Amino acid sequence: MRRRARSAVRTAAGIGFPGTGETLTGMLGDFGVATADPGTLERARARGVLAVGLEDGLTRFVLLSPPRMRVPSSAPVTVEEFRSALRGACGSD
Repeated sequence: MRRRARSAVRTAAGIGFPGTGETLTGMLGDFGVATADPGTLERARARGVLAVGLEDGLTRFVLLSPPRMRVPSSAPVTVEEFRSALRGACGSD
């Protein structure tokens, strides 16, 4: 799992960023999803979660979680924190 602010990405790429530092952080995670219900991703999207199918059976989820929105992007996110935030947004993980 990884999470990075845009300014950190620009810095790593050597692109100047004259703006301010991060003011809000979100979570991004790539997970294997096992579900028999094809509507699960649509329900996640309807609740504001970005859910995109990737290669090799992975799904990328991007979401905001109120308890983590002001945590610096350098702070690691645990799988359980991500699952809890996904359950909070969607009702399931």
